[in-house]
Amino acid sequence: MDHDNITDIATYLRAHASELSDRILNTFPPLQSTKDPVAPRISTMLHKALPAQALAITGTAKYLRRAKAARIVAECGAGKTYMALGTIHVLADGRSSTTLVMCPSHITHKWAREVLLTIPRAAPSLSRTCAMAAIPAGHTASAT
Repeated sequence: MDHDNITDIATYLRAHASELSDRILNTFPPLQSTKDPVAPRISTMLHKALPAQALAITGTAKYLRRAKAARIVAECGAGKTYMALGTIHVLADGRSSTTLVMCPSHITHKWAREVLLTIPRAAPSLSRTCAMAAIPAGHTASAT
């Protein structure tokens, strides 16, 4: 390997793309392949998932059956909120369930709207926020 031609990270990644991809896939095998069936519950959502969203929803649901938390990381507009809601829907499997979504205050109404547009028979409710970090130890807070 000629190290003299590697001058930046982009060059390094291009030079070692094959090795890096093999290592990543061996270290972190995908939970959901494009050849695997997606969760059947996805078809009961109020609007149709794109193929990549269906894969992400199914893979995230599989992961959460074994883990306590998961992250959906994607570009703006990829449907992260939709995929999170789809994951909740798949995991609920037709049973009544309660989910707490903690999000920045500027997107709480967006979340509530997305719940109504995505999950059949859902009933979102909003709660006022409370800045717990600003409350001194030994004191209590109430929201009205």
